[in-house]
Amino acid sequence: MNPKQLAKKGTWDEGKCLPFPEVPSENEDLDQLADQFVKAHKLQAKQKSEVRGVLAQLQTAQEENDGNLSEEKRQAGNPIRYGDAVQVLHVSTDTYLRVAKAQALEQGSKRVELVSKHRGTEHCVFVVMPAYKTYIPGDVVSSGDLVTLHTKKAIGDVHFYLHMSQLAKGSALNTFDIASRQMQLRSPKVADLQEINAVTASDKTFFRFLVFQRSLVPDHAGRLPLVSEDTVTFYHKEAEAYLHLDMADLNAGRNPCFRLSTRTSEKARKKSTWLFKIESEVLLDGASRVMQGRRYRIKHVISDSYLIQDGEELKATQDYTDPRCLFTFKQFDRSSQSDELWLNSLLFIRGGEGAWLTQLDEDAHEQTDKDPAAINDQVT
Repeated sequence: MNPKQLAKKGTWDEGKCLPFPEVPSENEDLDQLADQFVKAHKLQAKQKSEVRGVLAQLQTAQEENDGNLSEEKRQAGNPIRYGDAVQVLHVSTDTYLRVAKAQALEQGSKRVELVSKHRGTEHCVFVVMPAYKTYIPGDVVSSGDLVTLHTKKAIGDVHFYLHMSQLAKGSALNTFDIASRQMQLRSPKVADLQEINAVTASDKTFFRFLVFQRSLVPDHAGRLPLVSEDTVTFYHKEAEAYLHLDMADLNAGRNPCFRLSTRTSEKARKKSTWLFKIESEVLLDGASRVMQGRRYRIKHVISDSYLIQDGEELKATQDYTDPRCLFTFKQFDRSSQSDELWLNSLLFIRGGEGAWLTQLDEDAHEQTDKDPAAINDQVT
């Protein structure tokens, strides 16, 4: 709930623009807290009822938020079914998608915005429905299904659907030009941009649900499968070092290297420069099991760049379309009866040009850095 919606501006605090008080606990006396607040900020005695109302609404909002979190934990891991009410969370910014009452760029549409968790409202809740009448409410939604999302709560007696606009280039409202300026986009890979807004049922857009992170449980041996979109580190067992990439090094003409470290425990803190994401070559394979022999990109999380094999060297680029970005994995254990790979397992990495990743001569480098050309790694 947005704190600005808790009280009319300028009434509860006599227009002093005071910060809202802390959320009271369940056992605290609201009358006593309101009296203390009025005295502390030298408000008139008649403001006590207004302040108490704000405290009560803050308490209600906190209880609602706690209830939402509890329900989210309870539902975690359960399949989404058609007809279910869901919230759309942007993982990177930890914000919710919300339909606002304001007009969007496209005529007749409502603005869609991202809001922080404490500002979430009933307009953040959407109902998942099938794009075609081949499914009915209660059927499980599968990865790759075409769906529509409409607001659970009506806005002006109308349920609005999420929609991707079709504003043409060269029009008075060119979303590409507007977004390019606002977001400072200069990449030639961005061919077009469209506004996400909310419209009535007649103009709704079909979206495809794709799984990019799956709720997994260990197998009978306690192993967790490695899936695409997993964020991992690559640890060289013999060299006792992590694969490391720093943009400052790249800008200075130095390649990715190994950093000595004994932080091998799963609970030990890992440096952000050691974090890589395994991306499937095929978009629809998000969250699928990583298999030996298939091709994957290795993306450095912090720098947003991709590892490439450049001749006999390991380098990085931000051009994800470069075929040299594609790597394959091979299990170290020859006795394995499956092509599936597991977290904390030993593996080989093969570059896009066919060379195996291995380390260079250790004696030629300082103890803290070891340049990699190719290695057999442990993925954690």
